[in-house]
Amino acid sequence: MGILAQSGLAQLITDFESFTTPTANGTVLFRAPTFSGSTSGRLDPTPNESIVESIGVPAGNPNAGLNTFRATFSFLDTATVPLWVRLTTFGATSLPNPTISLAPGAGLQFDIYSDTAMYVAVLVRETETDAAIGANGGSTGGIEFVGGNPSAASGIRGKTVAANTWTTLNFDFGSELVTAFAGATANGILEPGVDNKGVLEALGLAFDDGTTGNINIWFDNLQVVVIPEPSTVALGLLGGLALTVLVLRQRRK
Repeated sequence: MGILAQSGLAQLITDFESFTTPTANGTVLFRAPTFSGSTSGRLDPTPNESIVESIGVPAGNPNAGLNTFRATFSFLDTATVPLWVRLTTFGATSLPNPTISLAPGAGLQFDIYSDTAMYVAVLVRETETDAAIGANGGSTGGIEFVGGNPSAASGIRGKTVAANTWTTLNFDFGSELVTAFAGATANGILEPGVDNKGVLEALGLAFDDGTTGNINIWFDNLQVVVIPEPSTVALGLLGGLALTVLVLRQRRK
């Protein structure tokens, strides 16, 4: 088991607070929406923004600071399905190809707000990197969809994000659906390698057929976390139940 999973601590990749806002388009973590050749043909030329900002951020994020990352785009032809966007980290000026832990018990967590209902999957590049968490892990190796297949017209396309509310998403790398996306080594199996690490290559953002208009999405507090094992959760619940029973008995005396 990796050090992160053993420690029980989360490790922040970024909360975007260190950047002077607004940043230049497509320079921090995620490139501009039309950058990815996989999905650029589905998008209008404008709007096309990926920036860190502190003005106009939707209220209600319990983990919020001053800055948040925003991506804005619209689809060129909503009749062309499936509708999805690959928001890639490849070669960004700041935080490119960030290394994440794929060790047993590790997962990825971030806060997200969208003005349009959608589905979110993580694209993990199996780089076999030994870089530190958040550092540039490189851009070689196969890419797997994790948590759903946003490029599919049906089935599990990712984790559901409702419109107009902040949601905290957790991707448990030990239990999520994995589907091959790109590269000779992509095989639908998440293979962490000897260092139990990989790269957050992109987010896959999928939308229902007929989605129209400008889409605005905000991200915050990207971090590697420890996902409790089911047995640990069960023990915690049993412990809480036992404590409740004990308190009730004491009150009846």
